[in-house]
Amino acid sequence: MLRPFLLCLALTALNACVERGMITQILPAPPSDEARVEEILVVTTRTPLPGPPFFSGQRGDGPSYARFDVSVPQDREIGQIAWRGKGAPDPGRQFLTVGHQKLDTQAAFDRALRKRLAALSPQNREVVLFVHGFNTNFPEALYRMAQIQADFETPGQQVLFSWASGATAGSYLYDRDSNLIARNALEDTLRRLDRISNGRVTLIGFSMGGFLAVETLRQIGLSRDPGLLRRLEGVVLISPDIDVKLFRANAEDIKPFPQPLIVLASRHDRALGLSALVTGQPDRLGSRENLQGLEDLGVTLIDVAAFNSEAVSSHTVGLTSPSLIRILRSARGIEAATRPRVDGRPHQKSIQLNIDEIQSRIRNFGR
Repeated sequence: MLRPFLLCLALTALNACVERGMITQILPAPPSDEARVEEILVVTTRTPLPGPPFFSGQRGDGPSYARFDVSVPQDREIGQIAWRGKGAPDPGRQFLTVGHQKLDTQAAFDRALRKRLAALSPQNREVVLFVHGFNTNFPEALYRMAQIQADFETPGQQVLFSWASGATAGSYLYDRDSNLIARNALEDTLRRLDRISNGRVTLIGFSMGGFLAVETLRQIGLSRDPGLLRRLEGVVLISPDIDVKLFRANAEDIKPFPQPLIVLASRHDRALGLSALVTGQPDRLGSRENLQGLEDLGVTLIDVAAFNSEAVSSHTVGLTSPSLIRILRSARGIEAATRPRVDGRPHQKSIQLNIDEIQSRIRNFGR
């Protein structure tokens, strides 16, 4: 009984000083010179609430849908999320929720997405689908999606898939089960986004959300219609909390593997070290230094450990390191690396050159 207690204590200590996110009200839209507003569509397996924060950590009876507008300060440190305090809201410094619409049905969500894509230029009519990680409440997932859009300048329309995380340090097993329960909803979401965007979908999974992403890709691979795997514009796994042997086994059913498939990993990831203790499986995909034993899967691994010291944490380095974000963005990073087709024709060479440029800049960081 001592080992589970010590693990819970370690997880609690790791999260003890983390400010938890909260949405308390919908505020008027801020002046345009203070903040930019990100419109995010949401699919979630959480239980709906009648008011802020709109979704709980409990598992719902089925998917729910919504649209949120989040204002992001123009003048802020890249990678950071500043939560509203007890005083007056400050759009020049804080992330704020400035719009919300409940979408009562799947059809209403689809109409909202079609409308948003139609308003974009033809070259930008694509979807970025983000799946958050362990110990995350709904406001934290929503604002992380807004931060990703603002910092990485991802193209197209952003969609958040938010599964029912218990949002506590001790809810690891609850969160894993919530991931498994959410597989059908994520597969359905991917298929509908694929149809509406004409095959222009990029999937990003962070931490345990990477586990859910891979489990869902496997489920698609085993289905009667695995063609979606070929059409995905790319998959990016950031600090994925996945046992390497499980990833290897799942890969046997994910054929063809979506290309490109990019893994941002840090060998000094403390959170994945604790995950290894909880699961008893020390080899996590997100803390790998290399692809030994996985070379034949077509995975591109980018080691981002050099940026740990300036990130919010060693686990979120792929999302919060200012220098890494600038490298990825200036090299067209995730956007360019997840565009395997232009006008239907492969451009694998240009993608490889892009990845090589990113790897070179990372190796030279701090020199």
